[in-house]
Amino acid sequence: MDTRSSLQQGAVGAIGSLPGTICAHPLDVVKIRLQTTDCGSHLTAARSIFYSKGLCGFYQGLMPALEQRFLSRGPMFLVSEVCTQQVSKHLACNELQARACGSSLSGYLVGFLQGLPEYRKKLLSQGVVTASDARWGRLCQEAYGAGLWRTGLLRRMHAAALCCSAFDGTFFCTRDLLLRHFSHPLAYGLAAAAAVLVAYPIDTAVSRMMIVPPRQPVARLRHYIFPDARAFRGLPARAGEFFISYAVTGTVEMLFLASR
Repeated sequence: MDTRSSLQQGAVGAIGSLPGTICAHPLDVVKIRLQTTDCGSHLTAARSIFYSKGLCGFYQGLMPALEQRFLSRGPMFLVSEVCTQQVSKHLACNELQARACGSSLSGYLVGFLQGLPEYRKKLLSQGVVTASDARWGRLCQEAYGAGLWRTGLLRRMHAAALCCSAFDGTFFCTRDLLLRHFSHPLAYGLAAAAAVLVAYPIDTAVSRMMIVPPRQPVARLRHYIFPDARAFRGLPARAGEFFISYAVTGTVEMLFLASR
């Protein structure tokens, strides 16, 4: 295994996630509002956030978002590289096939682990609970006390893991293809936008599951996936958010490579 390459990818993902998340977080807040309410347009959702919370409303949940991105992007890039190398070593497949299999597997593992920070971020960004009630221990305690550990909290984490698996497999394959023709920032940004499109119906379902307080049960993931245009509500905001965030990550990698 190429340890140096794996660690480098992990560092790029973790460090690049921080400025990217700060730049793109307002679009994430608008996207979640569109996914979880009946706001008719991006402008309506933005106005409702501004009128209720002011400009600060667009940065609600920023700290959990930074926490989530840092904890997920580093392992996302590192574990994807490790899994891809292992798939390439043990299975008869080409480079892109190994990347697809390895990244989908790593996406599920990392997505499951970052499911709780994702839950905290969504609850806080939409004002469902207070910061005190969104603490890690409190969320787990609430779910366990209501008898919803398996059918509540773990079900949400499984759904988040499936979404990450679909996203990661698409992102890393598309990134590798685009890097043959484009710069790192553009390749990363376009690959992220493409992955958002593929995973978005699952992402919408996960958002609907994760604005439910921990003491309330949720159904299985398939019950929240709409077979119509509602599944893509908020897609432009999400694609814009991830294009910006990952383009910044691509810039960090380009600067890292240039400094070597």
